[in-house]
Amino acid sequence: MIVAITGITGLLGRNLAFELLQRYQHKLDSLTILALGRSSKTNSLPERVAAMLQDDGRHYLRTDDIRPFLARIRCIDFELEQPGLGMEEAQIKALQKRPIDLFFHLAATVDFRDTPKVAESLREVNLNGTKKAAALCQRLGAGSFVYASTAYVSGYTTGNISPDYVNFDQPFKNPYERSKLEAEVAAREAFSGSQATRLKVFRPSTICGRLLEPLPGQTPKFDVFYAWLAFFLRLKARAQGGQVDYKQTTSLDLRVCYNPQSTLNIIPVDYAAKAMLEAALGPGEEASFHLASPRGALNQWTIPFLFDFINLRLPPLTPKIPDGLNSLERLYYEKGVGLIYTPYIAIEDVQFDLDSLYGVLPAGFPGCPEIDRANLKTLLEYAKQHNFGLS
Repeated sequence: MIVAITGITGLLGRNLAFELLQRYQHKLDSLTILALGRSSKTNSLPERVAAMLQDDGRHYLRTDDIRPFLARIRCIDFELEQPGLGMEEAQIKALQKRPIDLFFHLAATVDFRDTPKVAESLREVNLNGTKKAAALCQRLGAGSFVYASTAYVSGYTTGNISPDYVNFDQPFKNPYERSKLEAEVAAREAFSGSQATRLKVFRPSTICGRLLEPLPGQTPKFDVFYAWLAFFLRLKARAQGGQVDYKQTTSLDLRVCYNPQSTLNIIPVDYAAKAMLEAALGPGEEASFHLASPRGALNQWTIPFLFDFINLRLPPLTPKIPDGLNSLERLYYEKGVGLIYTPYIAIEDVQFDLDSLYGVLPAGFPGCPEIDRANLKTLLEYAKQHNFGLS
């Protein structure tokens, strides 16, 4: 089995790699993972992958000896923004000699801001980068092209959403959502009628830390609801003189707008990786799947729970962005995370149709862990140990 993965050091990418290595741990010689990525400012791609396995993968794989697993990963320099993906023709010809079974394209820019510069970057990486990745996949003759989109390509549409729903006339919450839908459509066009390569599109909802595999709550990044809560921790630290005291209760005069009857759809990353791999390996032609929880966490309890966890007291919720904003509220709604996340917590409820996913998962496949109070506390405790990425 030869599997190519772009975005392997990201949250979903690394857990997908760990799941592959775990499944093949007793026959590692039959697995090769092609890690398509780039160096950071301080570390080469091989160094990044080795650190990923040492710091995170050893828990998933339940071993302190990562060497046999690291030996199954081959690093290949790859940059979505570069012409030809920054790859040499000789590299491509060498890869053509052994057929790739699965090509996972997970790399993307995730930025919810709405500025011309961000929109340009999203188009270059998410749309044009996907076109380049699809073209490379075709040249390599891979058996399947697996694209990770987002469940939020549905924009402001509410109700029950099918995993192949496409509507460019709907309003989007930000350019990121639109760029991912455009990339989906580009991938479908690239592989339309292909006899050599199957296309499978996955739409994850909000991805959180692990809840099935060790360590509980493990995540290398603290974005989405973690970042939302981190904003309030910064305000709390400022009110406390610069240091966060999680135990001390602090009150802030900031009215938060959210819909208590709506839900947050949060999916643990290890479940997402397992379900994606299972569905990608399954038979069938082009298919679309949601990777989401069958039951969202109700805002009515989750949002107060988040504030209670950091011992923050706020005024009662408001069903719409209030008039007469004070200075903290202007910071939140005009410059801070309120500008980015209010559309997600104030919208009417959305249900992501999971029928296509459940249709390919085998009997006995683990269910998606529900984000109840116990599991949400597990996620938050792990984030707290790392100060929500603030230091």
